[in-house]
Amino acid sequence: MTSPSTENAEEKDSTRPSPIRDEEAGDSQKDLESLSIHPVPCMQGAFEESIMESADPGQFKKANDKLNTYARRQQLLELEDFGEEYSSRWRQKPGAKFHPLWKLIAQISFGINLLYKRQAKSDEEVVKILQTHVDEVDNFLEDTMADLDLAIKDIDERINFLLLALEHGRTFNKMLKDKTFRSAIIDGNDIIERILERTSRAVSHSLQDIDTGTAATAELAKFLERLGPDWTNGLEHLHGDSIAMRGNADGWCRCFADLRIKSDHLTRLMVQLQSIIGEVAKRCGIASRKRTVHLVLTLVIRQS
Repeated sequence: MTSPSTENAEEKDSTRPSPIRDEEAGDSQKDLESLSIHPVPCMQGAFEESIMESADPGQFKKANDKLNTYARRQQLLELEDFGEEYSSRWRQKPGAKFHPLWKLIAQISFGINLLYKRQAKSDEEVVKILQTHVDEVDNFLEDTMADLDLAIKDIDERINFLLLALEHGRTFNKMLKDKTFRSAIIDGNDIIERILERTSRAVSHSLQDIDTGTAATAELAKFLERLGPDWTNGLEHLHGDSIAMRGNADGWCRCFADLRIKSDHLTRLMVQLQSIIGEVAKRCGIASRKRTVHLVLTLVIRQS
């Protein structure tokens, strides 16, 4: 049996010994089942699935994790074949039942429990493994925050640009009489429709990640609260790690809440932009019909 996500560590060294004490890791089925019991019952299934997937370290890597914020958004908006891997941060294994964030948090809490129960063969090894998981959650939060900020900036700029045109209604309506300009506006609307559709799908997936992270982190925080601040008494080398983990849980809860607020704000902006391009399309239609009527009348007059 492996410790919390030892798959990350084993990717570099498959011969690394288990962090669980030898005397605890008995050969009997009873011992193995005892060690497999997760300290947070609602994480049991996610933990077991993560152990079964431990042979595939790439399972928990984010999709597009080599791209920066601007490159991720460009890819999101421009790819012709828009698969799920471009709107979700995680590559799920076929048949997986639990979200990767549940599995990460389950492994973090399991690792803390190993330290709490003095079952680790090497406290240092478990702390290193925990740090890899903490870094992964931190990176997810940072990337998601940056992606939402960029999307908000993009949509907000488009709103302001179109509102400026609508605020000068007479001038804009006159310009729409020109067929070339009107065609350019219609093409621009089509592009914005695509941007809204892609952004909406990305936000939908992000909300799934955010809601899952919120629930999982809340369970982690409750687990740490049950352990209390004094469980490291006699284990001074873990005192700093215990304080840091409690800080991580609190910080993650706040960050997930901020991400939810940003997601809701972005959704409202998209609704506003959709309404604006609807108004622009309406004006284009009116200008086109007026142009058609004008041409028909001109033709009738010339023939009379």
